[in-house]
Amino acid sequence: MTDDLAPFLEGWDFTPNDLDARKIIGLDGKPKLQMRLELGLIQMEWDGRPDGKRPHGSESVLDYLLQQARVHELTHRPEEPFHLDDSDCAALQHEGIQYYYRYLCMFHLGENHEAERDTGRNLQLFEVVRKYAADQQWVWAFEQYRPYVLMMNTRAKVSICLESHDYPAALRHLDTGIRAVLRFLEAHPSLAEDECSELAYLRGWHEEVEQLRRIPPLGERTEEGRLESELEEAVATENFEQAARIRDALKRLHGE
Repeated sequence: MTDDLAPFLEGWDFTPNDLDARKIIGLDGKPKLQMRLELGLIQMEWDGRPDGKRPHGSESVLDYLLQQARVHELTHRPEEPFHLDDSDCAALQHEGIQYYYRYLCMFHLGENHEAERDTGRNLQLFEVVRKYAADQQWVWAFEQYRPYVLMMNTRAKVSICLESHDYPAALRHLDTGIRAVLRFLEAHPSLAEDECSELAYLRGWHEEVEQLRRIPPLGERTEEGRLESELEEAVATENFEQAARIRDALKRLHGE
Protein backbone atom coordinates (compact mmCIF):
# COMPACT_ATOMS: atom_id res chain seq x y z
CA MET A 1 0.00 0.00 0.00
CA THR A 2 1.41 3.40 -1.01
CA ASP A 3 1.57 6.43 1.26
CA ASP A 4 0.96 8.69 -1.73
CA LEU A 5 -2.34 10.60 -1.40
CA ALA A 6 -2.72 11.08 -5.15
CA PRO A 7 -5.12 8.10 -5.60
CA PHE A 8 -7.44 9.58 -2.98
CA LEU A 9 -7.48 12.98 -4.68
CA GLU A 10 -7.94 11.69 -8.23
CA GLY A 11 -11.19 13.02 -9.65
CA TRP A 12 -11.71 15.41 -6.76
CA ASP A 13 -10.19 18.69 -7.90
CA PHE A 14 -9.78 21.63 -5.54
CA THR A 15 -12.18 24.50 -6.25
CA PRO A 16 -10.87 27.93 -5.16
CA ASN A 17 -13.27 30.11 -3.16
CA ASP A 18 -15.57 27.16 -2.53
CA LEU A 19 -15.94 24.59 0.23
CA ASP A 20 -15.57 21.01 -0.99
CA ALA A 21 -16.68 18.28 1.38
CA ARG A 22 -18.02 14.76 1.15
CA LYS A 23 -19.30 12.00 3.39
CA ILE A 24 -17.60 8.61 3.26
CA ILE A 25 -17.75 5.35 5.19
CA GLY A 26 -14.47 4.61 6.96
CA LEU A 27 -12.68 1.31 7.34
CA ASP A 28 -14.37 0.99 10.74
CA GLY A 29 -17.78 1.09 9.04
CA LYS A 30 -18.62 4.51 10.50
CA PRO A 31 -19.37 7.72 8.57
CA LYS A 32 -16.57 10.26 8.15
CA LEU A 33 -16.25 13.72 6.69
CA GLN A 34 -13.59 14.70 4.20
CA MET A 35 -12.78 18.29 3.32
CA ARG A 36 -10.78 19.08 0.17
CA LEU A 37 -7.93 21.54 0.57
CA GLU A 38 -5.61 22.99 -2.05
CA LEU A 39 -2.74 20.76 -0.94
CA GLY A 40 -4.69 17.66 0.06
CA LEU A 41 -7.58 16.87 2.37
CA ILE A 42 -8.54 16.48 6.00
CA GLN A 43 -10.73 13.75 7.43
CA MET A 44 -12.97 14.14 10.45
CA GLU A 45 -15.10 11.84 12.55
CA TRP A 46 -18.85 12.26 12.15
CA ASP A 47 -19.46 12.14 15.90
CA GLY A 48 -17.41 12.99 18.96
CA ARG A 49 -14.26 15.04 18.66
CA PRO A 50 -13.48 15.60 14.97
CA ASP A 51 -9.97 14.13 15.16
CA GLY A 52 -11.26 11.04 16.98
CA LYS A 53 -9.10 11.57 20.06
CA ARG A 54 -10.34 11.28 23.64
CA PRO A 55 -8.28 13.72 25.75
CA HIS A 56 -7.97 12.55 29.36
CA GLY A 57 -10.46 9.78 28.56
CA SER A 58 -13.23 12.30 27.80
CA GLU A 59 -15.01 13.01 24.53
CA SER A 60 -13.34 16.42 24.35
CA VAL A 61 -11.17 18.88 26.24
CA LEU A 62 -14.33 20.87 26.92
CA ASP A 63 -16.03 17.88 28.56
CA TYR A 64 -12.91 17.13 30.61
CA LEU A 65 -12.56 20.69 31.90
CA LEU A 66 -16.27 20.91 32.72
CA GLN A 67 -15.88 17.77 34.81
CA GLN A 68 -12.83 19.28 36.52
CA ALA A 69 -14.81 22.44 37.28
CA ARG A 70 -17.65 20.45 38.84
CA VAL A 71 -15.26 18.46 41.02
CA HIS A 72 -13.46 21.65 42.09
CA GLU A 73 -16.70 23.39 43.03
CA LEU A 74 -17.75 20.39 45.14
CA THR A 75 -14.42 20.17 46.98
CA HIS A 76 -13.45 23.84 47.43
CA ARG A 77 -14.91 26.85 49.18
CA PRO A 78 -16.72 29.51 47.06
CA GLU A 79 -13.83 31.93 47.63
CA GLU A 80 -11.55 29.47 45.82
CA PRO A 81 -13.09 29.47 42.32
CA PHE A 82 -12.05 27.22 39.47
CA HIS A 83 -9.94 28.85 36.77
CA LEU A 84 -8.82 27.98 33.26
CA ASP A 85 -5.17 28.82 32.70
CA ASP A 86 -3.53 29.79 29.40
CA SER A 87 -2.83 26.19 28.38
CA ASP A 88 -6.46 25.21 29.05
CA CYS A 89 -7.79 28.08 26.93
CA ALA A 90 -5.32 27.36 24.14
CA ALA A 91 -6.42 23.71 24.08
CA LEU A 92 -10.07 24.78 23.97
CA GLN A 93 -9.35 27.20 21.13
CA HIS A 94 -7.59 24.50 19.11
CA GLU A 95 -10.46 22.10 19.70
CA GLY A 96 -13.09 24.71 18.84
CA ILE A 97 -11.48 25.21 15.44
CA GLN A 98 -11.88 21.49 14.74
CA TYR A 99 -15.61 21.72 15.42
CA TYR A 100 -15.78 24.87 13.27
CA TYR A 101 -14.40 23.02 10.25
CA ARG A 102 -16.79 20.17 10.84
CA TYR A 103 -19.92 22.26 11.08
CA LEU A 104 -18.95 24.13 7.91
CA CYS A 105 -18.82 20.77 6.13
CA MET A 106 -22.13 19.72 7.70
CA PHE A 107 -23.80 22.86 6.38
CA HIS A 108 -22.33 22.23 2.95
CA LEU A 109 -23.77 18.71 2.91
CA GLY A 110 -27.16 19.79 4.28
CA GLU A 111 -26.64 17.85 7.54
CA ASN A 112 -28.49 20.42 9.61
CA HIS A 113 -28.94 18.38 12.79
CA GLU A 114 -25.19 17.81 13.04
CA ALA A 115 -24.53 21.47 12.23
CA GLU A 116 -26.87 22.48 15.05
CA ARG A 117 -25.05 20.09 17.39
CA ASP A 118 -21.56 21.44 16.64
CA THR A 119 -22.49 25.13 16.63
CA GLY A 120 -24.32 24.64 19.93
CA ARG A 121 -21.25 22.94 21.31
CA ASN A 122 -19.03 25.91 20.42
CA LEU A 123 -21.53 28.31 22.01
CA GLN A 124 -21.20 26.26 25.19
CA LEU A 125 -17.43 26.58 24.84
CA PHE A 126 -17.74 30.38 24.83
CA GLU A 127 -19.77 30.26 28.05
CA VAL A 128 -17.19 28.07 29.80
CA VAL A 129 -14.32 30.39 28.85
CA ARG A 130 -16.29 33.47 29.89
CA LYS A 131 -17.08 31.91 33.26
CA TYR A 132 -13.73 30.37 34.16
CA ALA A 133 -10.87 32.02 32.20
CA ALA A 134 -8.26 33.51 34.54
CA ASP A 135 -7.06 35.94 31.86
CA GLN A 136 -9.89 38.09 30.46
CA GLN A 137 -8.04 38.48 27.18
CA TRP A 138 -9.00 34.89 26.45
CA VAL A 139 -12.66 35.76 26.93
CA TRP A 140 -12.64 38.20 24.02
CA ALA A 141 -10.55 35.80 21.92
CA PHE A 142 -13.65 33.58 21.92
CA GLU A 143 -16.46 36.11 22.38
CA GLN A 144 -15.62 38.00 19.20
CA TYR A 145 -17.00 35.04 17.23
CA ARG A 146 -20.26 34.75 19.19
CA PRO A 147 -22.46 36.62 16.64
CA TYR A 148 -21.21 34.39 13.83
CA VAL A 149 -21.76 31.15 15.73
CA LEU A 150 -25.17 32.36 16.94
CA MET A 151 -26.10 33.05 13.33
CA MET A 152 -24.90 29.64 12.18
CA ASN A 153 -26.66 27.84 15.05
CA THR A 154 -29.88 29.69 14.21
CA ARG A 155 -29.40 28.89 10.54
CA ALA A 156 -29.21 25.17 11.36
CA LYS A 157 -32.34 25.26 13.55
CA VAL A 158 -34.33 27.22 10.97
CA SER A 159 -33.23 24.93 8.14
CA ILE A 160 -34.49 21.92 10.11
CA CYS A 161 -37.87 23.62 10.55
CA LEU A 162 -38.09 24.57 6.87
CA GLU A 163 -37.54 20.95 5.86
CA SER A 164 -40.98 20.21 7.34
CA HIS A 165 -42.47 23.61 6.39
CA ASP A 166 -42.83 24.52 10.08
CA TYR A 167 -42.69 28.29 9.51
CA PRO A 168 -43.88 29.35 12.99
CA ALA A 169 -41.06 27.37 14.63
CA ALA A 170 -38.56 28.75 12.11
CA LEU A 171 -39.65 32.30 12.95
CA ARG A 172 -39.33 31.61 16.67
CA HIS A 173 -35.75 30.41 16.20
CA LEU A 174 -34.98 33.50 14.12
CA ASP A 175 -36.46 35.76 16.80
CA THR A 176 -34.36 34.01 19.44
CA GLY A 177 -31.20 34.31 17.35
CA ILE A 178 -31.81 37.99 16.62
CA ARG A 179 -32.34 38.75 20.31
CA ALA A 180 -29.16 36.88 21.23
CA VAL A 181 -27.08 38.88 18.75
CA LEU A 182 -28.67 42.12 20.00
CA ARG A 183 -27.75 41.22 23.59
CA PHE A 184 -24.16 40.71 22.49
CA LEU A 185 -24.10 44.10 20.78
CA GLU A 186 -25.63 45.78 23.83
CA ALA A 187 -22.86 44.27 25.96
CA HIS A 188 -20.25 45.70 23.56
CA PRO A 189 -21.32 49.30 22.79
CA SER A 190 -18.30 49.88 20.56
CA LEU A 191 -19.82 47.51 17.99
CA ALA A 192 -22.39 49.17 15.71
CA GLU A 193 -25.68 47.36 15.13
CA ASP A 194 -25.91 48.51 11.50
CA GLU A 195 -22.46 47.03 10.80
CA CYS A 196 -23.28 43.55 12.14
CA SER A 197 -23.60 41.32 9.07
CA GLU A 198 -24.91 38.41 11.15
CA LEU A 199 -27.80 40.50 12.46
CA ALA A 200 -28.61 41.74 8.96
CA TYR A 201 -28.60 38.16 7.66
CA LEU A 202 -31.00 36.92 10.34
CA ARG A 203 -33.36 39.87 9.91
CA GLY A 204 -33.40 39.41 6.15
CA TRP A 205 -34.11 35.70 6.49
CA HIS A 206 -36.89 36.48 8.97
CA GLU A 207 -38.62 38.57 6.29
CA GLU A 208 -38.23 35.76 3.73
CA VAL A 209 -39.66 33.11 6.06
CA GLU A 210 -42.52 35.42 7.02
CA GLN A 211 -43.39 35.72 3.32
CA LEU A 212 -43.26 31.94 2.95
CA ARG A 213 -45.60 31.54 5.91
CA ARG A 214 -48.22 33.68 4.19
CA ILE A 215 -48.24 31.64 0.97
CA PRO A 216 -51.52 29.68 0.51
CA PRO A 217 -51.51 25.87 0.86
CA LEU A 218 -50.49 23.89 -2.22
CA GLY A 219 -54.06 23.01 -3.13
CA GLU A 220 -55.00 26.67 -3.37
CA ARG A 221 -52.16 27.78 -5.63
CA THR A 222 -51.86 28.17 -9.36
CA GLU A 223 -48.96 26.42 -11.09
CA GLU A 224 -47.14 29.73 -11.35
CA GLY A 225 -47.82 30.54 -7.71
CA ARG A 226 -46.66 27.09 -6.64
CA LEU A 227 -43.39 27.47 -8.54
CA GLU A 228 -42.82 30.97 -7.22
CA SER A 229 -43.35 29.81 -3.63
CA GLU A 230 -41.00 26.87 -4.18
CA LEU A 231 -38.45 29.28 -5.63
CA GLU A 232 -38.66 31.51 -2.55
CA GLU A 233 -38.24 28.50 -0.29
CA ALA A 234 -35.26 27.21 -2.28
CA VAL A 235 -33.56 30.60 -2.00
CA ALA A 236 -34.42 30.85 1.71
CA THR A 237 -32.83 27.46 2.38
CA GLU A 238 -29.88 28.31 0.07
CA ASN A 239 -30.66 25.39 -2.26
CA PHE A 240 -29.45 27.30 -5.29
CA GLU A 241 -29.38 24.34 -7.68
CA GLN A 242 -33.07 23.73 -7.00
CA ALA A 243 -33.73 27.47 -7.37
CA ALA A 244 -32.13 27.45 -10.84
CA ARG A 245 -34.32 24.52 -11.94
CA ILE A 246 -37.46 26.29 -10.71
CA ARG A 247 -36.51 29.48 -12.54
CA ASP A 248 -36.18 27.45 -15.74
CA ALA A 249 -39.62 25.95 -15.14
CA LEU A 250 -41.11 29.43 -14.65
CA LYS A 251 -39.54 30.59 -17.90
CA ARG A 252 -41.05 27.63 -19.74
CA LEU A 253 -44.43 28.36 -18.16
CA HIS A 254 -44.26 31.94 -19.40
CA GLY A 255 -43.27 30.77 -22.88
CA GLU A 256 -39.95 32.61 -22.77
